[in-house]
Amino acid sequence: GSLAAADLLVLHQKVEGLNIQNLLWGDSAAKTVTLSFWGKTDRSGGGNMGVAMQSAGTDYWANAVALTSTWTKFTIVIPGSQGTVPANNTAIGLHVAFALVAGTYWQQTAETWSTSSTYAVSGQTNLMDNTSNNVWITGVQLEVGSIATDFAHEDYGTTLARCQRY
Repeated sequence: GSLAAADLLVLHQKVEGLNIQNLLWGDSAAKTVTLSFWGKTDRSGGGNMGVAMQSAGTDYWANAVALTSTWTKFTIVIPGSQGTVPANNTAIGLHVAFALVAGTYWQQTAETWSTSSTYAVSGQTNLMDNTSNNVWITGVQLEVGSIATDFAHEDYGTTLARCQRY
Protein backbone atom coordinates (compact mmCIF):
# COMPACT_ATOMS: atom_id res chain seq x y z
CA GLY A 1 0.00 0.00 0.00
CA SER A 2 1.01 3.58 0.55
CA LEU A 3 4.29 4.35 2.26
CA ALA A 4 4.55 6.47 5.42
CA ALA A 5 7.68 8.52 6.18
CA ALA A 6 8.78 6.23 9.04
CA ASP A 7 8.12 2.89 7.28
CA LEU A 8 11.17 0.63 7.02
CA LEU A 9 11.89 -2.95 5.97
CA VAL A 10 15.59 -3.82 5.83
CA LEU A 11 17.46 -7.08 5.35
CA HIS A 12 20.82 -6.84 7.04
CA GLN A 13 23.92 -8.77 7.98
CA LYS A 14 25.63 -7.95 11.25
CA VAL A 15 29.43 -8.17 11.34
CA GLU A 16 31.31 -8.38 14.63
CA GLY A 17 33.69 -5.54 15.42
CA LEU A 18 36.64 -7.89 15.82
CA ASN A 19 36.20 -8.97 12.18
CA ILE A 20 36.59 -5.45 10.77
CA GLN A 21 39.50 -4.02 12.75
CA ASN A 22 41.67 -4.27 9.63
CA LEU A 23 39.47 -1.63 7.98
CA LEU A 24 40.85 1.06 10.34
CA TRP A 25 37.45 2.74 10.39
CA GLY A 26 37.29 5.75 12.69
CA ASP A 27 40.77 6.80 11.52
CA SER A 28 42.02 9.07 8.72
CA ALA A 29 43.51 5.90 7.14
CA ALA A 30 40.08 4.21 6.93
CA LYS A 31 40.03 1.66 4.12
CA THR A 32 37.58 1.50 1.25
CA VAL A 33 35.41 -1.61 0.92
CA THR A 34 33.60 -3.08 -2.06
CA LEU A 35 30.19 -4.71 -1.75
CA SER A 36 29.14 -6.96 -4.61
CA PHE A 37 25.99 -9.04 -5.05
CA TRP A 38 23.43 -10.24 -7.57
CA GLY A 39 19.83 -9.08 -7.42
CA LYS A 40 16.49 -9.02 -9.22
CA THR A 41 12.79 -8.46 -8.60
CA ASP A 42 9.55 -9.53 -10.23
CA ARG A 43 7.87 -6.26 -9.19
CA SER A 44 6.17 -4.70 -12.19
CA GLY A 45 8.50 -1.97 -13.44
CA GLY A 46 11.35 -3.03 -11.14
CA GLY A 47 12.50 -0.46 -8.62
CA ASN A 48 15.28 1.15 -6.61
CA MET A 49 16.58 -0.74 -3.58
CA GLY A 50 18.61 1.02 -0.90
CA VAL A 51 22.02 -0.43 -0.07
CA ALA A 52 23.60 0.81 3.14
CA MET A 53 26.39 0.43 5.68
CA GLN A 54 26.12 1.27 9.34
CA SER A 55 29.42 1.54 11.18
CA ALA A 56 29.50 1.05 14.94
CA GLY A 57 25.87 2.09 15.21
CA THR A 58 26.42 5.79 14.55
CA ASP A 59 27.72 6.28 10.98
CA TYR A 60 25.49 5.55 7.97
CA TRP A 61 26.27 5.39 4.25
CA ALA A 62 23.62 4.72 1.60
CA ASN A 63 23.18 4.34 -2.13
CA ALA A 64 20.64 2.69 -4.43
CA VAL A 65 20.62 0.04 -7.13
CA ALA A 66 17.97 -0.36 -9.84
CA LEU A 67 16.50 -3.86 -9.71
CA THR A 68 14.86 -5.33 -12.81
CA SER A 69 13.46 -8.74 -13.71
CA THR A 70 16.90 -9.84 -14.95
CA TRP A 71 19.68 -11.06 -12.66
CA THR A 72 22.16 -8.18 -12.42
CA LYS A 73 25.51 -8.04 -10.65
CA PHE A 74 25.98 -4.89 -8.59
CA THR A 75 29.35 -3.61 -7.38
CA ILE A 76 29.43 -0.70 -4.95
CA VAL A 77 32.65 0.93 -3.72
CA ILE A 78 32.27 2.50 -0.28
CA PRO A 79 34.85 4.83 1.26
CA GLY A 80 35.93 3.97 4.78
CA SER A 81 34.13 5.61 7.68
CA GLN A 82 36.29 8.07 9.55
CA GLY A 83 33.50 8.92 11.99
CA THR A 84 33.33 6.05 14.47
CA VAL A 85 35.64 3.33 15.74
CA PRO A 86 34.04 -0.13 15.92
CA ALA A 87 34.83 -1.90 19.20
CA ASN A 88 37.34 -4.74 18.96
CA ASN A 89 34.97 -7.36 20.38
CA THR A 90 31.97 -9.50 19.40
CA ALA A 91 29.56 -6.54 19.49
CA ILE A 92 28.16 -5.41 16.15
CA GLY A 93 30.75 -3.31 14.35
CA LEU A 94 29.07 -3.11 10.97
CA HIS A 95 25.68 -3.67 9.37
CA VAL A 96 25.37 -4.36 5.66
CA ALA A 97 21.77 -3.49 4.78
CA PHE A 98 19.37 -3.83 1.86
CA ALA A 99 16.30 -1.57 2.14
CA LEU A 100 13.17 -3.01 0.52
CA VAL A 101 10.99 -0.27 2.03
CA ALA A 102 12.29 3.05 3.35
CA GLY A 103 10.12 6.11 3.91
CA THR A 104 11.61 9.60 3.66
CA TYR A 105 12.63 9.54 7.36
CA TRP A 106 15.21 6.85 6.48
CA GLN A 107 16.63 8.53 3.37
CA GLN A 108 19.82 10.55 2.94
CA THR A 109 22.10 12.00 0.27
CA ALA A 110 23.62 9.24 -1.85
CA GLU A 111 27.19 8.11 -1.27
CA THR A 112 27.92 10.14 1.85
CA TRP A 113 28.54 9.17 5.47
CA SER A 114 25.94 10.62 7.86
CA THR A 115 25.12 10.37 11.55
CA SER A 116 21.39 10.17 10.78
CA SER A 117 19.76 6.72 10.92
CA THR A 118 19.42 6.17 7.18
CA TYR A 119 19.27 3.10 4.96
CA ALA A 120 18.23 4.52 1.57
CA VAL A 121 18.39 7.53 -0.71
CA SER A 122 15.80 9.71 -2.40
CA GLY A 123 13.93 7.74 -5.03
CA GLN A 124 13.67 4.56 -2.96
CA THR A 125 10.94 2.31 -4.34
CA ASN A 126 8.46 0.56 -2.09
CA LEU A 127 9.44 -2.92 -3.27
CA MET A 128 6.74 -4.43 -1.05
CA ASP A 129 3.79 -2.43 -2.41
CA ASN A 130 2.10 -5.66 -3.52
CA THR A 131 1.95 -9.01 -1.74
CA SER A 132 3.00 -10.79 -4.94
CA ASN A 133 6.33 -8.88 -5.20
CA ASN A 134 9.54 -10.84 -4.73
CA VAL A 135 13.12 -9.63 -4.37
CA TRP A 136 16.09 -11.97 -4.73
CA ILE A 137 19.62 -11.22 -3.51
CA THR A 138 22.51 -13.68 -3.67
CA GLY A 139 26.29 -13.86 -3.84
CA VAL A 140 26.80 -11.05 -1.34
CA GLN A 141 30.48 -10.37 -0.73
CA LEU A 142 32.22 -7.53 1.16
CA GLU A 143 35.91 -7.02 0.41
CA VAL A 144 38.66 -4.63 1.43
CA GLY A 145 39.70 -2.35 -1.42
CA SER A 146 37.97 -1.05 -4.52
CA ILE A 147 37.98 -4.17 -6.71
CA ALA A 148 35.35 -6.90 -6.59
CA THR A 149 36.54 -10.47 -7.10
CA ASP A 150 34.52 -13.54 -7.98
CA PHE A 151 32.34 -14.88 -5.17
CA ALA A 152 34.38 -17.00 -2.73
CA HIS A 153 32.55 -20.29 -2.33
CA GLU A 154 33.48 -22.08 0.90
CA ASP A 155 33.17 -25.77 1.52
CA TYR A 156 30.68 -26.90 4.16
CA GLY A 157 33.41 -27.90 6.67
CA THR A 158 34.99 -24.44 6.70
CA THR A 159 31.66 -22.71 7.22
CA LEU A 160 30.67 -25.17 9.95
CA ALA A 161 33.98 -24.67 11.81
CA ARG A 162 33.47 -20.89 11.79
CA CYS A 163 29.95 -21.25 13.17
CA GLN A 164 30.97 -23.70 15.90
CA ARG A 165 33.06 -21.10 17.72
CA TYR A 166 29.78 -19.87 19.19
